[in-house]
Amino acid sequence: STNAPLTSGSVLFANGAASAGQDNSKLFWDNTNQRVGIGTGTPLSPMHIVGGDSNSILRIENGGSSQKVGLVLKINGHDRVSLWESNAYLDGLMIGKPDATIVTAYFNVSSGNVGIGGIAAMTNPTLFASVSGNVGIGTTNPGSVLPVGWNSNSSSRIIDVYSQGATYDAGISFVRNDSVNVRGSLWLDGSAGDIYLDNNWNSDAGDIRFRTKTGGTPIDALTVIGSGNVGIGTTSPTSVLHLKAGTATANTAPLKFTSGTNLTTPEVGAVEFDGTNLYFSTNTTNRQTFAFQGSAGTLSGLTSGSVLFANGAASAGQDNSNLFWNNSNKRLGIGTASPQVTFQSSGSGAVTSPTLGVASGGLYLTNTNPSYGLLGGVSSAGSAWLQVQRTDASAISYSLNLQPSGGNVGIGTTSPLTKLHVEGNIVQTDSIRGSRLVSDAGTTGNRSYLTLDSDSTNGIGAGSDYLLLARDGTLGIMNSAGVSGTLDFQTANVSRVFLNATGSVGIGTTSPMSTLDVNGFAKLKLNGSAPATCDAPHQGSLALTSSAGLCVCNTANNWVIVNDGGACAW
Repeated sequence: STNAPLTSGSVLFANGAASAGQDNSKLFWDNTNQRVGIGTGTPLSPMHIVGGDSNSILRIENGGSSQKVGLVLKINGHDRVSLWESNAYLDGLMIGKPDATIVTAYFNVSSGNVGIGGIAAMTNPTLFASVSGNVGIGTTNPGSVLPVGWNSNSSSRIIDVYSQGATYDAGISFVRNDSVNVRGSLWLDGSAGDIYLDNNWNSDAGDIRFRTKTGGTPIDALTVIGSGNVGIGTTSPTSVLHLKAGTATANTAPLKFTSGTNLTTPEVGAVEFDGTNLYFSTNTTNRQTFAFQGSAGTLSGLTSGSVLFANGAASAGQDNSNLFWNNSNKRLGIGTASPQVTFQSSGSGAVTSPTLGVASGGLYLTNTNPSYGLLGGVSSAGSAWLQVQRTDASAISYSLNLQPSGGNVGIGTTSPLTKLHVEGNIVQTDSIRGSRLVSDAGTTGNRSYLTLDSDSTNGIGAGSDYLLLARDGTLGIMNSAGVSGTLDFQTANVSRVFLNATGSVGIGTTSPMSTLDVNGFAKLKLNGSAPATCDAPHQGSLALTSSAGLCVCNTANNWVIVNDGGACAW
C-alpha cells in the first residue's frame, strides 16, 4: 500500500523511491493504549511482537565462541535478573549474573531437567525438577512428584478441606472459647455445591463484618447484622441495604454507577447508566430519566484534563472518565478522572481474585510475551490482590517472589527486622517449621505468647483456649476460659495430674475434693533426723521417722507423733 490514505494507527515507512507506505497488520501504533505492535495490528502490551514463518520471534546471538549471550533486566542501573548462556554450559540456560558468580537457576535444554540454588544449581541444586515431573530438594534423583494439586496445571491451590463423602459438607469453624454456640463457619454444601459464610450465634448482635486496614485502624467496609440488614461503610444498618453518608472529599460518594449498555427490555426496579443518562424503570415498557450528563467531547468542547486520541478518520476524541491528566498535581489516571497518585489505574470490574487463564483487575505487567504476567486489582470490599498467571485460557499460575535478591518483608511495620516481620496477630492454619516467638522489645513487661484455640474435632478440648506464656524470663501455662478453665496433664490419653478452676489438684482423679486429692498411694521419705526446723512457716508439715512413724509440725513448733502427740524419735 504505497501513498494510500492513512488509517488510524498507521506508522509510515519508506516504501521505495520517493514514496511512503503503511502496513497496519505488521506495524501498528495503538495510541489509545500507548502500544506498538510488530507482526500484529492488535498489540496487548507496550511492545507486542508476533512471529512470522521463522522459528524465533526475538533472536539474540553471541559474537564468537568465547562470548556469552543473554538478556539482563536492570533497575536503577543495577542488574536484577539475567537470562544467559555460556560456552562453558552449552546444554543449559542460566538465570543469574552473566559472570557466573551467581546462578539462581539452570535449565538443561538437552535433558529437560531444572536446577535451582546458587552456582551449584548446575551440579548439586537445592531444588531439582526432572523432565519426568519428579521434584527433589537436596537431590538430583527424586523418586516422586509433589502431592497432587500443588504441581497440577488445572488445580493450583494451597490448602484443600475435603468432606467425607460426595453428599457431606466440608468447611472450617471458629468457636468462642466459652460457648460452642457462638461460632462462625465457612463451609461447602456437599449436596448443592453452595458456599456459605455463617454466624451461628442466634442473636441480632451476631454480625458478619468485612474489614480492611486491620494492620492499623480497621475500616468496616461491609457489615451484615443478625437481622439480615446490610451496611456498607456503617456497622448499624437500619434498612435492608444501608450506605454510609457521603462527604465533600473526592471518591467518597455513597453510590457510583459505571457506564454500561442498557437492557434490551426494561425491568421493573432496574437502575441503569449508559454513560450519558441515569435511568429508573417502573415498568417493562419505558425508562424514566434520572439525570442527564453533558455531551460527548469534541475539538470544540475540550475540558480541563483531556488527553486527546484519534477517534476515527480526521477527528480527535476525549474521555476524561477513562483517560485523564491532572496537570496541577502532575498525575495520570486510567479508568478514573481523579488520580490520587502519579499514576493510577482503576479497573472496570472489581473482583475478589482473578480466574486462572483470564485477564482481570486494573493492572497487568508482562514481559514481551503478553500471555502471562502479574495481575493486580482491588475487590469490591476494598482488599487488593496480586496474581502471577497466564491469561491465554491456560489455567496456569506462577511464583510471586518478594525480595528475591535479599532484604526483609514487613507486614504492619516499615522497619522489618527479619525476612518476614509481622506487627500484629497471625492466623496460622498449617504447621510452622523452625519458628520462634520473640517479645516485641525485650524490656520488662513485654511478653511472647502462643495461643491454641479450642478444637473438639482434633482433641484439644472444646470451650477453652490454652496459652503458653513467656514473660520476663518466666514460662507459664494458663487456661483463659475463666471460671470453667482447667489444666489436664495426660500420658497415654489418661489423666495423671488435674488442676480444676478453684486450684484443687487431683492425682489419679479429675474430681479433686480437696486442695490435694490423691487417688492411689503416696510415698514419703524415711528421715533419720528432723527434715526441717519446726517453726511457723513449717507448721502443718508431715514427715516420716526412720521407723515410719508419722509426725506433724504443730502450732507449738514441735515435731509430734500424729497418733498420740508424743515427741518424735527420728
